[in-house]
Amino acid sequence: MKANVLCAALYLTMLLTACGNGTGSDREIEPSDTHSGRPDLGTGDTVAEEDAPADIALQDVETDLAAADGSSDAALDVVGVLDTDGEADATDGSTADVEDAPVVEPCPEVAPAYTGVLVQDIDGGTFDVGDSVRVRVEMLHDTPVTTSLWLGLEHENLTPDATSATLDGVTVTPTVTGTRWTIARPDGAVAALEYTATVDSADGLVAVFASLRQTETGCEVPRARSGAFFQITGGESKTPVCIDMERYRSMQVAPFIAKQNTADYARLNGIREDLRAEGFIFCPQSPTIVHEAEFCLQRDAGQNIRFAGSYEANSFWEVDDFILVETDDGTTTRDAFTTQNHTGYPNRFYCNATSTQLCTTDCTAQLIEVDSGRAVRVLANVTAEGPTARQHLDGAVSINSLLPESGAATTVRITALDTGVEGTLTPALYLVSDAP
Repeated sequence: MKANVLCAALYLTMLLTACGNGTGSDREIEPSDTHSGRPDLGTGDTVAEEDAPADIALQDVETDLAAADGSSDAALDVVGVLDTDGEADATDGSTADVEDAPVVEPCPEVAPAYTGVLVQDIDGGTFDVGDSVRVRVEMLHDTPVTTSLWLGLEHENLTPDATSATLDGVTVTPTVTGTRWTIARPDGAVAALEYTATVDSADGLVAVFASLRQTETGCEVPRARSGAFFQITGGESKTPVCIDMERYRSMQVAPFIAKQNTADYARLNGIREDLRAEGFIFCPQSPTIVHEAEFCLQRDAGQNIRFAGSYEANSFWEVDDFILVETDDGTTTRDAFTTQNHTGYPNRFYCNATSTQLCTTDCTAQLIEVDSGRAVRVLANVTAEGPTARQHLDGAVSINSLLPESGAATTVRITALDTGVEGTLTPALYLVSDAP
């Protein structure tokens, strides 16, 4: 399992974020690093007071999922050490009387099923308080499944509308317990659940997490989990839980972002004044924040974590202009970004502000750290021209080089940046994981 874990790992719970600070590219942490008012990575080991209500609720997400799922470890806690037949007795050190000890049924053979979550603003715009969003959760199979499955959902900073829920287009009534939904699928077949929800508050993250069980009260399907979490427009909330990519197939870290004037995003989200974009078809300038997500990530050592445009990772994704990835494992901070290149034209791209001709031939956009002059490392580079302009194939861009080899818990910030006139991200942005 993972070595040197910074956020204490529990089999049944996600982990609290307590992971480093600073920015940079494989350099020692510098506490003085800033992001033009943006919080440093891992701003501390405790939950900020102003974020406490939403953060504490998020800490309970995995606990709630696990408690409802009733995994084998939960059974051990209740009935003590188990015999090979799954029953407890006095010689096992059980605290329960033999005659009162419940029989723990063995889990069925693992079903090759998993989930995928997509959360989108219904209007295709930014996420704001009071907005209506559409949630789609798919139950998918590696190979056909015919046994019963139970889908579990947990919501944060969202009020889901149970009356809007449909399963493959047919109205379905979920079992609702607080923020948790449970939906039975007796035949275990592939299915798509859709419903609407309303964004509650500007103080916390919007989040949906999904899991599958093989019995009504337990036997969670391994690596069937998926989720989505976003910050409200202009917000700076971070998730205090650590996403274990050994258990999650996919995590949506940005929604579809409709093309919108860059000045609007600058007003809503701010500008990365610590960076300068240059060397391309636009005047040198600090890039605008189109979308940002910060969270803690943990993986199995050697597990590959990649970008994709969907939870099935079977197509492409496009960003105008960059995706910046910054990580901090408590010892080392790293950064890299996806960029684009242009063949260039003489006398076409001119910057009035500097009275210079831009991008005359073979130009690749650069991100430069303003204070040090350091060039941020390129993670991937695609063409800015033609029908596939700015498109990255799903799975082609890995962030492994930005994560510790040990698999230790790491604070990750993913930021969509734009320069020029308009910014967009389509169809969405996910992190997908390979099996350990």
